[in-house]
Amino acid sequence: MIAADLRYEEIEVGMARSFRRYISEADVDAFAQISGDVSPLHTSDRYAASQSPYQRRLVHGMHLASLVSCLVGMHLPGFRSVCLAQQFDFVQPV
Repeated sequence: MIAADLRYEEIEVGMARSFRRYISEADVDAFAQISGDVSPLHTSDRYAASQSPYQRRLVHGMHLASLVSCLVGMHLPGFRSVCLAQQFDFVQPV
């Protein structure tokens, strides 16, 4: 992937970028190990189905939030940027 390289002056109101990411079970397992959050809600379908209202294990909310870094740093505005703040309301499980 080649990162976008927009300067502040080149960003215009209405510009939009998006990307898709398939999150596999291996991705969730890797994020659990990296973050240290190995809760069975994220690592066990059996636990999630028996001990929560969810039928399968959940993707970590912070894993999803981390994709904002990819959006900002790779797509718009690109590699010169850094995200200084984020706020999320997770209304549905992934």
